[in-house]
Amino acid sequence: MELAIRTEQLTKRCGTRVVVNDISLAVQSGAIFGFLGPNGAGKTTTIAMLLGLVRPSAGWVRLFGIDIPQHATRALQQVGAMIEAPAFYPYLSGYDNLRVMTRAGGLPDSAANHALTLVDLVAHSHALFRTYSQGMRQRLGIAAALLHNPRLIILDEPTNGLDPAGQIEIRGLIRSLAERGHTIFLSSHMLHEVEQLCDQVAILKAGTVMLQGSVHELLHREPQLIVRIAGDQSAAIPLLQAIPWIQRVERHADYLVLTAPLERSAEINTLLVQQAIPVAEIRAREERLEEMFLAVTADRDAP
Repeated sequence: MELAIRTEQLTKRCGTRVVVNDISLAVQSGAIFGFLGPNGAGKTTTIAMLLGLVRPSAGWVRLFGIDIPQHATRALQQVGAMIEAPAFYPYLSGYDNLRVMTRAGGLPDSAANHALTLVDLVAHSHALFRTYSQGMRQRLGIAAALLHNPRLIILDEPTNGLDPAGQIEIRGLIRSLAERGHTIFLSSHMLHEVEQLCDQVAILKAGTVMLQGSVHELLHREPQLIVRIAGDQSAAIPLLQAIPWIQRVERHADYLVLTAPLERSAEINTLLVQQAIPVAEIRAREERLEEMFLAVTADRDAP
């Protein structure tokens, strides 16, 4: 399958500080790709290198097989981006703001109408930008990125500052764009948003990619069972730890987490019951992206 974004050993140094360290990304065409990391992890610098705004210290970027920055103009004809808060003329309407951009880019005015239709802003297209809600401003920013019908859309925190209703609207818009065949590169700190939307994800910490892959594979990489004991857990723990195919037993407030094959849950239940340890519940544990993110970005050197 064609790759919309490919980076190899992408690195950016600022003096002696390494901001982005040896990043290799592979974003499939047509995917919604989530780019996650805490503040200061290097997400914005990476995006700037993807768009040819910052020159890498080492490594390379290709968009649809075209080198950045060597052939940036040709590559970026296929890319639309909304980085940080969109900036528009407050005294112009949404439509007129887009028309300024279409004329600057040599595009027909119909491109503005089409983009407004895609983001569901036609009913407000002639209202002044200064009267727009935050959600409408974000949608107009996405409309601006869509004017030239790009194959790849890069969105940096598109739901930042929105209320829950606005977040739902933008998520729906992103899904609809992906269904139309656009590749979406989504930088976000909203973990539940990325889990709901994205096909693939990369988690960044201190400029380094810690994990990368499909959301489904990452969340199911290590089979785990939740076991709730009806009573004291203490007797169950050494018994379970002695079983060779149970890799790990973690004690939580009112349940145990076992790293073990899911298909052996009946054996675990039988073993505990035979030892007069009543089992209230046993089920597969579904890891959440938030838990994974916290685990891989935790500062393990901290006291």
